[in-house]
Amino acid sequence: MEQHPEVISYFIEQGINPIFCVGAFPGCLGKLLEIKGVPNPDAFIRGLNDYLLERTKKSE
Repeated sequence: MEQHPEVISYFIEQGINPIFCVGAFPGCLGKLLEIKGVPNPDAFIRGLNDYLLERTKKSE
């Protein structure tokens, strides 16, 4: 999230809050999705990658 703070919007749209009282989740994305009970982490990650690609294209 430090490199791409715009992904916070994607997380929130998916119903996942990536922010904890210590700041951004300190572990890996897979662990965060496990803790949050995401039923299909692979689909979430594909969607996240698509979101980033779309944002990159818009900024070019």
